[in-house]
Amino acid sequence: MTEIIIAIVTSVIGSGGLWAFLQWWMDRRRQTVRRDELAEVVEQALADSPTIRDINAKLDRDFDRMQKQDEWNHRHDEEMRQNRLVSLRQCLFAHPRDRNAHESALESGREYIAMGGNGTGHIRLEQLEDDYRRRLEADDWDYSERRP
Repeated sequence: MTEIIIAIVTSVIGSGGLWAFLQWWMDRRRQTVRRDELAEVVEQALADSPTIRDINAKLDRDFDRMQKQDEWNHRHDEEMRQNRLVSLRQCLFAHPRDRNAHESALESGREYIAMGGNGTGHIRLEQLEDDYRRRLEADDWDYSERRP
């Protein structure tokens, strides 16, 4: 059995087929570009491209514009919050003329405090809640008398 294997191996090696295969394989390997080499070449070519440079410049301008817009949005949101607080404060401190206005003032007071309104708003809300409870218990919805 070993004699047959030795005969096959020596015939393959001696026939030149193995050498031809090895030469073909080595030539092919020399002509093959590796993936990292190709990536490097493509990256360099793109970096030198005027189109890519123009696109990068446009992206930089767009990012700057977006950042400025974000800053403006932040300022605008804060201004809107402050305006909302002023509006709620006005509603909270206005004298209620009827039950609906009283309930609206209570809702405004709760929202005012939830948004971070000051201590005076807390006191006014307590006054309105006490007055509302008193009116509810007494079923007195006549607002002609000036109370808190």
